[in-house]
Amino acid sequence: MATITFSPLIAGIRGRTADAVFSSWKGRPYVRQHVIPANPQTDAQTAVRNSLAECVAIWQQLSTLMQEGYAKAAANLNISGYNDMVGRNRKPVQLETGLIGPRRNTDAARPRIDIPINMVLGNQLADGKAKFTWTDPEQGDDYWFGLLDYDLTTNSLLHMRPAICALDAGEFIQTGYTVDDKYAATGFVHRISDGEMVHCMTWGWTQNL
Repeated sequence: MATITFSPLIAGIRGRTADAVFSSWKGRPYVRQHVIPANPQTDAQTAVRNSLAECVAIWQQLSTLMQEGYAKAAANLNISGYNDMVGRNRKPVQLETGLIGPRRNTDAARPRIDIPINMVLGNQLADGKAKFTWTDPEQGDDYWFGLLDYDLTTNSLLHMRPAICALDAGEFIQTGYTVDDKYAATGFVHRISDGEMVHCMTWGWTQNL
């Protein structure tokens, strides 16, 4: 790296000319060679970039209600709902293991949401159906089961249902799945009165019936 001494006629110079880049560091001018960063486009890099792009696309398709669900808890961490959703879902989407819903709000002033236990995805049913079951934590009729799922085969958001049924129902059968397609999903609790949501379970599967 070369240093530069200016004359009274030239006080400074910044920018690039040919393959030389002029700049300054702590008030000291310098010039360096312009170098194009290496971008080897390895399979690993491509997989990370593709999964990141998928997560951004998912976020862009979320309703305002769903985006606010991610944002409510993320605000306690001084990050946006977008950054939280994309950051936490990039690797699961890449590995095709599922989706992660909104995190638990740690604000002690807000009522706690108890998540259901034994929340599972049962055997895929015929005609493109999937059955989700759980044990109700018995918090009242303000708490509902929500489902967000993504078709990894077609790269499209399939269902975005923040309030499918009350938790006391204990089960729900979702239709619309395509045989042999791969899916990533999250089940979560949605408190209707204030819109708060909490992730419960992550699923990744290939529809077999």
